[in-house]
Amino acid sequence: MKQLQLLIAFAFVVLLSFTFDNSEAASPVAISINDNSSYEKILLKEEYIIQQFTIHNHDTTYRKMEVNLNAVWVEGGGWTTMWLDDQEDFMPDNTISLGKASSETVMLAIFCDGTCDVEDTGSLMIFGRTDPRFYQADYDDDPSNHTDTCGSDDCVTDTSPASESANITNSIQLSLTVWEDFSFDLDINKTSLSKKDNVFNWNYTITNTGYYWDSYNFSVEFYSETGASLDSYFNVLQPVANPITTINSQFSLNLGDNNVYESNIRFNHSLSLLPSDYFFTFYIFSTSDPSLSKSVTVNFTTDKDSDEDGIYDSSDKCSDTVSGDLVDSDGCSASQRDLDEDGISDELDKCSDTVSGDLVDSDGCSASQRDSDEDGISDALDKCSDTVSGDLVDSEGCSYSQNDLDNDGVTNDKDACFSLEGDVVDENGCKLENVEENDNTTSDLDNVDDSEEVSSLSLMSALVCVSLLSVIRRRFNH
Repeated sequence: MKQLQLLIAFAFVVLLSFTFDNSEAASPVAISINDNSSYEKILLKEEYIIQQFTIHNHDTTYRKMEVNLNAVWVEGGGWTTMWLDDQEDFMPDNTISLGKASSETVMLAIFCDGTCDVEDTGSLMIFGRTDPRFYQADYDDDPSNHTDTCGSDDCVTDTSPASESANITNSIQLSLTVWEDFSFDLDINKTSLSKKDNVFNWNYTITNTGYYWDSYNFSVEFYSETGASLDSYFNVLQPVANPITTINSQFSLNLGDNNVYESNIRFNHSLSLLPSDYFFTFYIFSTSDPSLSKSVTVNFTTDKDSDEDGIYDSSDKCSDTVSGDLVDSDGCSASQRDLDEDGISDELDKCSDTVSGDLVDSDGCSASQRDSDEDGISDALDKCSDTVSGDLVDSEGCSYSQNDLDNDGVTNDKDACFSLEGDVVDENGCKLENVEENDNTTSDLDNVDDSEEVSSLSLMSALVCVSLLSVIRRRFNH
C-alpha cells in the first residue's frame, strides 16, 4: 500500500512538471509564503498550525481571476488540511477570486489527526489552478468580439472552472515534523548504587524530548514489601528543592544547547530501621504540564549493625566492639585498633609509630623507641642504660660518672688517678708498680716527686674540665 502511495505521488509530481513546462498553461498567478521562513515546519501532536500565503494576480486583462488552491501530500503525512480566507473562515471550493493586478492573503490549516504521531513526517505540495471568471452577457448591441474579457470562448457558457484548469501556478513544498509539546524521559542507573553505612546514592538522568523548554518537580516515596509507607524513616539528601532543574528543549539542540540533565538521588535512613528489603519510587513532574509525569521504582536492602556501634556490618572492620566504646569510621575502638601493626592494640600501645618488623615489649615499644633510664637517649643507642635520673649525659647516654676518660677500666666516679695507656691500675684507678731495690713493694705515688705529682694532677684536672664541657655541649645539642 505504501509503495502504491509513493508511486502515485511520484506520478503526480511528474505530471506537475510537465504541466509547468507547458507555456500555454502558464498562469499569471503566483503563490508566496508570507513569513519568508523556512519551508520546514513543526506540527505538535493533536494540534494544528496555520500557515499564511499570498496569492499574487499579475493579469491585467480579465476583471476577475479565480484561483483554486491545492495542498497535496507527496510524501508521508496524509493528515487533514483546510483552506481559509484572511478572516480564517472556511473557503468554499478552496477557490478565491482576485481582481486585476491584485493580491489576497489566504491561510492553510494543517491538523495532526488520524494516525499523526510524534516523529512522523510529511511533505505537502502547495499550488493553484487558475481561470478567468466567466461573466455571461448579451452583446447584441455590440457585435464585436469580447471573448478576451468575458472569460469564455463564446461569452455565453463557462468553458472551464478553475478547479479543472490546466493553468498551474508555481508550487511550494512544506516539510512537516510532528513533535510533542512537553515530553521527557527519566532513567535511574540501578548499577550506579553507592552505599556508605546508611546512606544510599544512585545516578539519574532526565531528557527533555518535548518541543518546549521545561522544568521539573520531584517526589520520593518509600515503602516495604507489603506496601506500607516508610517515609518517616528516610531523609532525602538530594535533590534538595523543587523545581530541581530547567532543561532546554529537544528542538534547541540544533542551537548547540543540551537537553539532558544528570544528577543523583541520595538519602539515608533511621538506624532503628530493621535490616530488610525496601523500595522507593522516584517521581518527576513537568511544571508546564502537571499531568505529565514519569517514575522509576528501585529495590534496595538496608544493612545490619550487629555490635550496635553505629557502623553497618558492610563497612565495619571490627564487628564485635564492646557496647559503649567509641569507634572510628571503620567501626573499631582503640582496644581493637593496631595502627602500627606491632601486635599491641592502640589502647595499650605507648609507641604508636613503631617501624614495621621491629620487636616490641608489652608497651608496644621497640628498643629504638624505649628510654629506660629516661636520659633522652633511646635504649638502642644508650651505652649506659642505668644513668641516675637528672644526670647530664653525652650522645651515647652516659653521664660523667659513668664515663672512663683515661680508659683504665675505672669509671670517673671511682677513678682517683689519671693513668696512661697500658698502665695497670688498682680499684681506685691508680697505677700499680713493683719496687725491688729495697725488697719493698710501694705505690708509685711514693716515688713521684712533688713537681711530677702536681703536674699529673693539673693535667688530670684540665682533662676533666674539657670532658665536662664536652658533655654539657652535647647535652644542650640534644
